[in-house]
Amino acid sequence: ALNNQIATFWNFGGMWKYIQANPGNYLIAFLLALVANFIAGFGIILCFIGVIFTSFWAMLVMGHLFGQVARTNLPPTDSSTLPPLPPAPPMDEPPGMMPSSMEPAPSA
Repeated sequence: ALNNQIATFWNFGGMWKYIQANPGNYLIAFLLALVANFIAGFGIILCFIGVIFTSFWAMLVMGHLFGQVARTNLPPTDSSTLPPLPPAPPMDEPPGMMPSSMEPAPSA
């Protein structure tokens, strides 16, 4: 996701160098991922249905943790090089208001 190339997944040498350059951050993320999986194991208590939800939660936690570790060494982005945002389109009606053609008929 960092360079939009699927071949990066198979770059084990590059991953190993990255882990060696950031052992503290990677170790913390790994230990917290173990804790999340340990907590997910308690889903068995909820008649096995909870396992599905808690395992999914643990995978989300792991993805977030390792994503944070991957972002620690990214160069900062310079937002001044981005093009300016286009102006917002004008609004005829305030949000949540019904157009006049759709107003309900007055009751007698």
